[in-house]
Amino acid sequence: MRPPGFVSTSEAGITEEAVRVALKGQYHAALAMLRETLETCSDELWLDETPHNAFWRVAHHTLFFVHLYLLDHPEDFVPPEWHGVTWVGTGSLGC
Repeated sequence: MRPPGFVSTSEAGITEEAVRVALKGQYHAALAMLRETLETCSDELWLDETPHNAFWRVAHHTLFFVHLYLLDHPEDFVPPEWHGVTWVGTGSLGC
């Protein structure tokens, strides 16, 4: 059941291509913001384990999954050898 006032993209006259372009733009903007954050992060914050996870761990996790989610066929994902992750196709990650 649709929420009141819900209009699908096709009913609104929005094409699949327009949605693709918008999502691509949002991904690029988010990744640009992440890049700027990585480049301006101080060494102290980069390595600070106080908030449970160091900044570098959060950044690594973000990029790892962006790589995975942007694949056309996620079952083909192979993490870098140095990562030490157990990957079982579309199953779970041991990270």
